[in-house]
Amino acid sequence: METVKNANGSLQIVRYDLRKMVKWSACRTLFYHGTAFTTDSIFYVNILLQMVVQLVSFCVTMLAFDSDDLKDFDMQPVEALLKQINDFVPFMLGYFVAVSLARWWQLRVNALGRVFDSFVNVSMFLACELNDEKWSDLHLQIVKYGIASIELLWQAARNKDCLQDLEKKGFLTEQEIGGLARQRIFWQRPMIMWAWIMRICLAALDHNRSTYALSNHVMKQCIMAREGMALINAHFDTQLPFAYVHLICLLVNLQNVVFAVVSGMHCAISYSTGNIHATVQQVCACLLIGVVYQAIFGLTYVILDPFGDDALDFPLPAFRAYHASLVDAILRAQQPCPVVIQDGRLTQPRKKTIRRNVAAQAAQSPQAPTLVPPAQTLGRQQLEPRTGRTRQIYDI
Repeated sequence: METVKNANGSLQIVRYDLRKMVKWSACRTLFYHGTAFTTDSIFYVNILLQMVVQLVSFCVTMLAFDSDDLKDFDMQPVEALLKQINDFVPFMLGYFVAVSLARWWQLRVNALGRVFDSFVNVSMFLACELNDEKWSDLHLQIVKYGIASIELLWQAARNKDCLQDLEKKGFLTEQEIGGLARQRIFWQRPMIMWAWIMRICLAALDHNRSTYALSNHVMKQCIMAREGMALINAHFDTQLPFAYVHLICLLVNLQNVVFAVVSGMHCAISYSTGNIHATVQQVCACLLIGVVYQAIFGLTYVILDPFGDDALDFPLPAFRAYHASLVDAILRAQQPCPVVIQDGRLTQPRKKTIRRNVAAQAAQSPQAPTLVPPAQTLGRQQLEPRTGRTRQIYDI
């Protein structure tokens, strides 16, 4: 099992070995970090309450009836009631768990996955199109804004205001922190980061005179990231219907209570007849049934909010490190990338800057060359060229 520590020092599960769990049985990992037996202490409280109900039922039955009455006591009506409850409670609980797991997977793939994919895709678009050294500041800024958006997304999901942490980590400046602090709704902050990413990307592509199709792709990725964040917000603000969840809770609790009562009555009858083995069997059955139902039912509220610090929540440090490494690999891979020459063959480039070419021409020509081209209009923007551009060309 691979785990990672979050900012609070809690361990979160990144991945586990299913083969070993199936091969060596889950009993060895019964009390491992992240199982249903270690996730929440309320689990043991509910089991203890069920065993108390069984004990009370045993005592009441023993006090209300004598030994002769217990031997002739008809358990068929209460067993029929228990059977009717057991016929539909497992189906209802199983469907409820399936819906909860589906919502959890949708959060990971369709919501959070969009944000991560957009972060990597935008970095790839810009790294391949704007591969000159002069765009390194732009690449770095996109990386900072992308990671900051992920951090702000987690803060919004946890309803925490920790903007100063981003400034300490170097992702945002003091002025940018001040602009975000004016937004009192936490979900607005990560979306603002993607608005900034879209703005600087489009400005850079316009300055580079790139095709409109590439700009459209970048805008589509930024919008997709915003939609993923909106889907996470909708998940938190739109829970399953209260009446449905309340009914499921009531049915599970009712089933456990009825089973504990019937089990306690069986224990009293078996004890009165001297059948100790049957009494022990009923105690073990009540314990196992309570463990199974409480473990399955408790799983649903643990995965309801996967943006916390529990062992089963999404491991933010692992996700952040993985996607940051992808972006870093994409940016570093541009320099040794081969170029295509006129006959279609690939070759490794030999760098040579325009500045050096112009300097060589200036030494041979009496007229000084123009290093700065005139300003050109792109749409409604007037782009002023920078002095001493160092766009790289290659000698093949």
